[in-house]
Amino acid sequence: MTLLHTDVAVIGAGLVGASAALALRRAGVATVLIERGLCGARASGVNFGGVRRQGRNIEQLYLAQRAHGIWARLPELIGTDAEYVRTGHLKLARSQADLDKLVAYRDKVRDFDLGLDILDRAALRRRFPALAPDIVGGSLCPEDGQANPRLIAPAF
Repeated sequence: MTLLHTDVAVIGAGLVGASAALALRRAGVATVLIERGLCGARASGVNFGGVRRQGRNIEQLYLAQRAHGIWARLPELIGTDAEYVRTGHLKLARSQADLDKLVAYRDKVRDFDLGLDILDRAALRRRFPALAPDIVGGSLCPEDGQANPRLIAPAF
């Protein structure tokens, strides 16, 4: 039996575990990544690939803001962009109350500089004419995006 010495053991090689292990190793910490199956084969590899800040709780936004800068540097960090693109993230309002909540959220997270653009019904129609006519507005975070979930965790 071979013994392994490590300072940190990371259990689970999904996106969070794999990226944590990489960050630790780059910081010079002896780290082992343990996964019972394939890297990114579970939740990290079978989602819609959304990479967003909009709609997150303030407690999550601090980390999401730091991650936002990392996503843009994927090729230099892991050798691939994992099909990451900043396509924007649109939240829709089906009622005036929904739109008011989107405005309140924008105001609440103003210090995070998400660049949220509140669109009323007319602005939404001009920009996204295929949306159903009963949608009263929305909130667009143009810098949010998506990546290919089947590529990202294994690449890390």
